[in-house]
Amino acid sequence: LAAGVAILLAVAFGLPVAAGFLAPLVPDGVEARLGAAVEGQVLDLMGDPPACADPAGRAVLDRLVARLVSGRGLPSDLAVTVRRHNTANALTLPGARVVVLSELIAKARSADEFAGVLAHELGHVALRDPTRALIQASGTSFLLSLVLGDLTGSTVIVALGQAALSAGYSRDAERAADAYSVATMQAAGGDAAALATMLERIAKDDAETDPDFLRTHPFTRERAATIRAQAAAAASGRRILSEAEWAQLRRICPGAPDKPAPKLRPGPGRRV
Repeated sequence: LAAGVAILLAVAFGLPVAAGFLAPLVPDGVEARLGAAVEGQVLDLMGDPPACADPAGRAVLDRLVARLVSGRGLPSDLAVTVRRHNTANALTLPGARVVVLSELIAKARSADEFAGVLAHELGHVALRDPTRALIQASGTSFLLSLVLGDLTGSTVIVALGQAALSAGYSRDAERAADAYSVATMQAAGGDAAALATMLERIAKDDAETDPDFLRTHPFTRERAATIRAQAAAAASGRRILSEAEWAQLRRICPGAPDKPAPKLRPGPGRRV
Protein backbone atom coordinates (compact mmCIF):
# COMPACT_ATOMS: atom_id res chain seq x y z
CA LEU A 1 0.00 0.00 0.00
CA ALA A 2 2.78 2.42 0.95
CA ALA A 3 4.54 1.72 -2.34
CA GLY A 4 1.37 2.39 -4.29
CA VAL A 5 0.75 5.65 -2.46
CA ALA A 6 4.37 6.69 -3.02
CA ILE A 7 4.10 6.06 -6.76
CA LEU A 8 0.91 8.12 -6.92
CA LEU A 9 2.61 10.93 -5.01
CA ALA A 10 5.63 10.75 -7.31
CA VAL A 11 3.40 11.04 -10.37
CA ALA A 12 1.25 13.81 -8.91
CA PHE A 13 3.76 15.90 -6.96
CA GLY A 14 7.23 14.65 -7.89
CA LEU A 15 9.85 12.52 -6.18
CA PRO A 16 10.67 14.89 -3.27
CA VAL A 17 7.14 14.53 -1.91
CA ALA A 18 7.16 10.76 -2.43
CA ALA A 19 10.57 10.46 -0.76
CA GLY A 20 9.44 12.48 2.24
CA PHE A 21 6.40 10.25 2.63
CA LEU A 22 8.17 6.95 2.08
CA ALA A 23 11.47 7.30 4.00
CA PRO A 24 9.96 7.09 7.52
CA LEU A 25 7.97 4.01 6.47
CA VAL A 26 10.97 1.89 5.46
CA PRO A 27 11.32 -0.74 8.25
CA ASP A 28 14.55 -0.60 10.24
CA GLY A 29 15.53 -4.12 9.18
CA VAL A 30 15.02 -3.35 5.50
CA GLU A 31 16.93 -0.07 5.83
CA ALA A 32 19.82 -1.88 7.54
CA ARG A 33 20.08 -4.47 4.75
CA LEU A 34 19.76 -1.75 2.15
CA GLY A 35 22.50 0.30 3.81
CA ALA A 36 24.91 -2.64 3.95
CA ALA A 37 24.36 -3.45 0.28
CA VAL A 38 24.60 0.18 -0.85
CA GLU A 39 27.78 0.73 1.18
CA GLY A 40 29.46 -2.17 -0.58
CA GLN A 41 28.49 -0.79 -3.97
CA VAL A 42 29.57 2.75 -3.08
CA LEU A 43 32.98 1.55 -1.92
CA ASP A 44 33.36 -0.43 -5.13
CA LEU A 45 32.55 2.67 -7.19
CA MET A 46 35.16 4.59 -5.17
CA GLY A 47 37.86 2.07 -6.03
CA ASP A 48 37.50 0.02 -2.84
CA PRO A 49 39.51 2.34 -0.54
CA PRO A 50 41.16 0.40 2.30
CA ALA A 51 39.75 0.52 5.80
CA CYS A 52 41.64 2.48 8.46
CA ALA A 53 41.76 0.61 11.73
CA ASP A 54 44.87 1.48 13.72
CA PRO A 55 43.88 0.11 17.18
CA ALA A 56 44.74 3.24 19.17
CA GLY A 57 43.08 5.56 16.67
CA ARG A 58 40.04 3.31 16.43
CA ALA A 59 39.68 3.30 20.22
CA VAL A 60 39.68 7.11 20.29
CA LEU A 61 37.11 7.26 17.49
CA ASP A 62 34.87 4.82 19.38
CA ARG A 63 35.08 6.99 22.50
CA LEU A 64 34.30 10.11 20.50
CA VAL A 65 31.28 8.50 18.86
CA ALA A 66 30.03 7.27 22.24
CA ARG A 67 30.35 10.79 23.63
CA LEU A 68 28.45 12.31 20.71
CA VAL A 69 25.59 9.80 20.68
CA SER A 70 25.04 9.76 24.44
CA GLY A 71 21.39 10.54 25.12
CA ARG A 72 20.66 11.34 21.47
CA GLY A 73 18.46 8.31 20.74
CA LEU A 74 20.36 7.15 17.67
CA PRO A 75 20.06 3.57 16.35
CA SER A 76 21.99 1.00 18.38
CA ASP A 77 23.50 -0.44 15.20
CA LEU A 78 25.16 2.86 14.23
CA ALA A 79 28.41 2.11 12.40
CA VAL A 80 31.13 4.72 11.85
CA THR A 81 34.08 3.57 9.74
CA VAL A 82 37.09 5.32 8.20
CA ARG A 83 38.40 4.67 4.69
CA ARG A 84 41.62 5.95 3.18
CA HIS A 85 40.64 8.42 0.45
CA ASN A 86 41.97 11.76 -0.76
CA THR A 87 38.63 13.58 -0.58
CA ALA A 88 37.76 15.55 2.56
CA ASN A 89 34.26 14.26 3.05
CA ALA A 90 32.01 11.80 4.84
CA LEU A 91 29.16 9.73 3.46
CA THR A 92 26.07 8.93 5.49
CA LEU A 93 24.15 5.96 4.12
CA PRO A 94 20.85 4.29 5.00
CA GLY A 95 20.86 2.01 8.01
CA ALA A 96 22.87 4.37 10.26
CA ARG A 97 26.14 3.93 8.37
CA VAL A 98 28.70 6.73 8.29
CA VAL A 99 31.83 6.38 6.16
CA VAL A 100 34.50 8.96 7.00
CA LEU A 101 37.14 9.55 4.34
CA SER A 102 40.62 9.94 5.82
CA GLU A 103 41.35 13.28 4.13
CA LEU A 104 38.59 14.81 6.27
CA ILE A 105 40.56 13.94 9.41
CA ALA A 106 43.77 15.21 7.82
CA LYS A 107 42.15 18.53 6.90
CA ALA A 108 40.75 19.15 10.40
CA ARG A 109 43.03 21.30 12.56
CA SER A 110 41.41 20.28 15.82
CA ALA A 111 39.41 17.42 17.25
CA ASP A 112 36.42 19.75 17.61
CA GLU A 113 36.43 20.54 13.89
CA PHE A 114 36.31 16.85 13.03
CA ALA A 115 33.80 16.08 15.78
CA GLY A 116 31.54 18.88 14.54
CA VAL A 117 31.44 17.34 11.07
CA LEU A 118 30.84 13.88 12.52
CA ALA A 119 27.99 15.25 14.65
CA HIS A 120 26.55 16.84 11.50
CA GLU A 121 26.56 13.43 9.81
CA LEU A 122 24.90 11.92 12.88
CA GLY A 123 22.21 14.55 12.42
CA HIS A 124 21.53 13.15 8.96
CA VAL A 125 21.24 9.70 10.55
CA ALA A 126 18.78 10.94 13.17
CA LEU A 127 16.66 12.67 10.53
CA ARG A 128 16.83 9.70 8.10
CA ASP A 129 18.07 12.01 5.38
CA PRO A 130 20.16 9.34 3.56
CA THR A 131 17.14 7.16 2.86
CA ARG A 132 15.07 10.15 1.76
CA ALA A 133 17.84 11.43 -0.53
CA LEU A 134 18.46 7.97 -1.96
CA ILE A 135 14.79 7.49 -2.80
CA GLN A 136 14.71 10.87 -4.50
CA ALA A 137 17.96 10.36 -6.43
CA SER A 138 17.27 6.79 -7.56
CA GLY A 139 13.73 7.61 -8.61
CA THR A 140 11.87 4.80 -10.28
CA SER A 141 14.57 2.23 -9.42
CA PHE A 142 13.69 2.42 -5.74
CA LEU A 143 9.94 2.62 -6.21
CA LEU A 144 9.86 -0.28 -8.67
CA SER A 145 12.00 -2.39 -6.34
CA LEU A 146 9.65 -1.60 -3.49
CA VAL A 147 6.68 -2.73 -5.54
CA LEU A 148 8.49 -5.96 -6.48
CA GLY A 149 9.62 -6.52 -2.90
CA ASP A 150 13.33 -6.63 -3.77
CA LEU A 151 15.41 -3.73 -2.50
CA THR A 152 18.70 -5.61 -2.46
CA GLY A 153 18.81 -7.19 -5.92
CA SER A 154 22.11 -6.76 -7.74
CA THR A 155 20.75 -4.55 -10.53
CA VAL A 156 18.92 -2.35 -8.07
CA ILE A 157 21.94 -2.01 -5.78
CA VAL A 158 24.16 -0.85 -8.65
CA ALA A 159 21.65 1.91 -9.40
CA LEU A 160 21.25 2.80 -5.73
CA GLY A 161 25.02 2.88 -5.19
CA GLN A 162 25.44 5.34 -8.03
CA ALA A 163 22.55 7.37 -6.67
CA ALA A 164 24.08 7.42 -3.18
CA LEU A 165 27.25 9.08 -4.52
CA SER A 166 25.35 11.68 -6.51
CA ALA A 167 22.48 12.36 -4.11
CA GLY A 168 22.40 15.70 -2.38
CA TYR A 169 20.56 17.03 0.64
CA SER A 170 18.24 20.00 0.55
CA ARG A 171 19.28 23.25 2.20
CA ASP A 172 16.70 22.67 4.91
CA ALA A 173 18.20 19.22 5.59
CA GLU A 174 21.70 20.71 5.85
CA ARG A 175 20.48 23.44 8.21
CA ALA A 176 18.78 20.85 10.40
CA ALA A 177 21.93 18.69 10.50
CA ASP A 178 24.01 21.76 11.37
CA ALA A 179 21.65 22.57 14.26
CA TYR A 180 21.87 18.95 15.39
CA SER A 181 25.67 19.19 15.36
CA VAL A 182 25.62 22.37 17.45
CA ALA A 183 23.29 20.82 20.05
CA THR A 184 25.28 17.58 20.11
CA MET A 185 28.65 19.31 20.51
CA GLN A 186 27.28 21.51 23.28
CA ALA A 187 25.90 18.47 25.11
CA ALA A 188 29.25 16.70 24.72
CA GLY A 189 31.19 19.72 25.98
CA GLY A 190 32.95 20.56 22.72
CA ASP A 191 33.35 23.71 20.64
CA ALA A 192 30.17 23.77 18.55
CA ALA A 193 31.42 26.67 16.41
CA ALA A 194 34.34 24.60 15.11
CA LEU A 195 32.05 23.11 12.45
CA ALA A 196 31.76 26.55 10.84
CA THR A 197 35.54 26.89 10.61
CA MET A 198 35.82 23.45 9.03
CA LEU A 199 33.11 24.18 6.47
CA GLU A 200 34.84 27.40 5.47
CA ARG A 201 38.19 25.65 5.04
CA ILE A 202 36.70 22.93 2.85
CA ALA A 203 34.91 25.56 0.76
CA LYS A 204 38.12 27.58 0.38
CA ASP A 205 40.08 24.52 -0.74
CA ASP A 206 37.35 23.60 -3.21
CA ALA A 207 37.40 27.15 -4.57
CA GLU A 208 41.12 26.84 -5.31
CA THR A 209 40.44 23.93 -7.67
CA ASP A 210 37.10 25.27 -8.91
CA PRO A 211 37.08 29.10 -9.22
CA ASP A 212 33.29 29.13 -9.54
CA PHE A 213 32.74 27.19 -6.31
CA LEU A 214 32.27 30.13 -3.94
CA ARG A 215 30.09 31.97 -6.44
CA THR A 216 27.85 28.95 -6.86
CA HIS A 217 27.92 27.94 -3.16
CA PRO A 218 27.07 31.06 -1.14
CA PHE A 219 25.14 28.75 1.17
CA THR A 220 28.41 27.84 2.93
CA ARG A 221 28.79 31.38 4.27
CA GLU A 222 25.19 31.43 5.44
CA ARG A 223 25.62 28.10 7.22
CA ALA A 224 28.82 29.20 8.95
CA ALA A 225 27.21 32.40 10.24
CA THR A 226 24.17 30.52 11.54
CA ILE A 227 26.31 27.87 13.25
CA ARG A 228 28.38 30.52 15.05
CA ALA A 229 25.25 32.35 16.19
CA GLN A 230 23.74 29.14 17.55
CA ALA A 231 27.00 28.05 19.18
CA ALA A 232 27.54 31.41 20.92
CA ALA A 233 24.49 30.82 23.09
CA ALA A 234 26.25 28.10 25.06
CA ALA A 235 29.99 28.18 24.36
CA SER A 236 31.83 25.75 26.63
CA GLY A 237 35.45 26.65 25.95
CA ARG A 238 36.40 23.00 26.40
CA ARG A 239 37.85 20.47 23.97
CA ILE A 240 36.07 17.32 22.87
CA LEU A 241 39.34 15.31 22.98
CA SER A 242 42.72 15.80 24.60
CA GLU A 243 45.69 16.66 22.39
CA ALA A 244 47.03 13.13 22.91
CA GLU A 245 43.73 11.56 21.87
CA TRP A 246 43.51 13.77 18.79
CA ALA A 247 47.04 12.80 17.79
CA GLN A 248 46.08 9.13 18.07
CA LEU A 249 42.94 9.62 16.01
CA ARG A 250 44.90 11.39 13.27
CA ARG A 251 47.05 8.26 12.99
CA ILE A 252 44.08 5.95 12.40
CA CYS A 253 45.31 5.53 8.80
CA PRO A 254 49.03 4.80 9.21
CA GLY A 255 51.37 4.79 6.25
CA ALA A 256 50.81 6.01 2.71
CA PRO A 257 48.23 4.55 0.32
CA ASP A 258 49.52 2.08 -2.26
CA LYS A 259 47.99 4.14 -5.06
CA PRO A 260 46.09 7.44 -5.28
CA ALA A 261 42.38 6.92 -4.87
CA PRO A 262 40.12 8.34 -7.57
CA LYS A 263 38.75 11.72 -6.61
CA LEU A 264 35.21 11.47 -5.33
CA ARG A 265 32.85 13.74 -7.21
CA PRO A 266 29.87 14.19 -4.92
CA GLY A 267 26.54 15.67 -5.85
CA PRO A 268 25.65 19.27 -5.05
CA GLY A 269 24.54 18.48 -1.52
CA ARG A 270 26.96 15.71 -0.70
CA ARG A 271 29.71 17.97 0.55
CA VAL A 272 29.82 18.10 4.35
